[in-house]
Amino acid sequence: MLEDNIMGEDLSLNLKLHLRKKVLLYVALPVVVVGLLIFGLARQGFLGDWFDALRRATATVHIVDAQQQPVEMAQVVFGTVIGSTDAQGNATIGSLVAGAQQLALRKSGFNPVEQEVTLKRGSNDLGTFTLQKSPAARISKISLTVEDYISEQPIGDAYVTLSDLRPIYSDSGYEFTEVPVGNYKLTVSKSGYNDYIAPKVKIGTDTSKLPQVLLVKTGSVVFESNREGGKRGVFIASYDGTDQRNLVERIGEFEDFAPQLGPNQNKVLFSSTRDGKSDGEGGYKPYFYVVDVDGSNLTKVSTKSGIYDAVWSPDGGYIGFTRYNASATTLYSYNVVTKSTSTFSAYDTYAFVYSGDGEHIAFSGLKGGVQGLFYANSNATGIKKIDNQEVYSLEFTASGNLRYLSYSGNKTNYYEYNFATGKRSTISAPPIDKIGAILSPDGKLRAYVSTRDGRANVYVSGPDGKNELQLTDINKVSQGDLLWAKDSSFIIFNVTSQDETARYLVSTNGAADAKKIVDINLSYGYGYGY
Repeated sequence: MLEDNIMGEDLSLNLKLHLRKKVLLYVALPVVVVGLLIFGLARQGFLGDWFDALRRATATVHIVDAQQQPVEMAQVVFGTVIGSTDAQGNATIGSLVAGAQQLALRKSGFNPVEQEVTLKRGSNDLGTFTLQKSPAARISKISLTVEDYISEQPIGDAYVTLSDLRPIYSDSGYEFTEVPVGNYKLTVSKSGYNDYIAPKVKIGTDTSKLPQVLLVKTGSVVFESNREGGKRGVFIASYDGTDQRNLVERIGEFEDFAPQLGPNQNKVLFSSTRDGKSDGEGGYKPYFYVVDVDGSNLTKVSTKSGIYDAVWSPDGGYIGFTRYNASATTLYSYNVVTKSTSTFSAYDTYAFVYSGDGEHIAFSGLKGGVQGLFYANSNATGIKKIDNQEVYSLEFTASGNLRYLSYSGNKTNYYEYNFATGKRSTISAPPIDKIGAILSPDGKLRAYVSTRDGRANVYVSGPDGKNELQLTDINKVSQGDLLWAKDSSFIIFNVTSQDETARYLVSTNGAADAKKIVDINLSYGYGYGY
């Protein structure tokens, strides 16, 4: 019995021990497994991310300048996280960790701001921050020279601005002082010139001089070009060749050609086939038209074709031209203002010229088969005969007298007719290359083309032919193709050679180089084309 009791007690003890082990195993094993899992997650970094997610924060800032204006594209930095402000100066930065953070605000041209902030989980409105502009480096002196494009002479009374900065002027040019580094708009203007505008001029720490500015006088040249599929058209450009465009739009297969800019340079005469009338030879009849230099007020001058030798009066008030009518060449005088045409129908005309004021016209020809030199009002009234000879090379002088020549046998005679006295006097023969010289609008100079040793160039002299000055050395200037500037400061002319057909201009000061304006096409027989 005792043995049985002992064996029973041992069995009960073993059962109790096994039960405790099982309980311990059931409790400890999950703890170990969870521990190992957490250790693995920690080793992989997942646990840290999970804890960070519990601490995520978002921060919003508003940035303005000293004038309380929004600052766009300012950099907002939280450690390694970077954002920027929008056009309203706002920025919202996410994926931040709650807690203490170092905030940095930066923008080029402003002093940076750095500040420690404490972020809570979720959204954080940090409010408005003000950035103060940093003092820019300044350049003590920046120089600028302004010259006339044509004369190459300095211009000292132009209105010059570098954004809101104004320079002082001295004999050495314009000078800006204490200019902050940055980007500026340069504007140069002067009455009688096209404005010069450079929208973005960068001033750096090494800037001491701005590029030279060349001001171009207001005004235009008109020219013929066949750039549109070989069809001739009339174009316009500035004196430096910029702003080229159609003066009038060419129509279909028809052509506009041989433009002549009037002396007052606000109207243009040209020939055109835009009427579309057949000439019976596979082409179209040309007619004269006048248009304002801005392309408006297109007016037909001639009702008949076959006209030629068109000439503007010096004041721009009349246009003279001739037309062959069966047995005679008839002279016409068109009033640009009244748009009316006067006809010298009783005369067979072969040369004519307007007086300097445009009020009178002199012409040579036949009346009833008898030679003569005639003088009349430009509207074909008050015609009177002042010489009985056949004369040529008509030219009004600065004093209003009329010069001309006649041939008698093998001799050439030169005359000057004084309208105040009604008398003719014999004068010395002028140099052959000065015959037909063009008097300047102010009456102080005569311009002409002279060919010397095979080289054709532009010359000027005083109204008496003295004090000659050569203006060009191009050597290929076209004879007769001269046009004075309204202010008598320069001359426009053509150059024709195997290399080019182009329009040029040159200052009358004798120091500046001639300058090419534009390549052109020339149609002779209908005017020289200015």
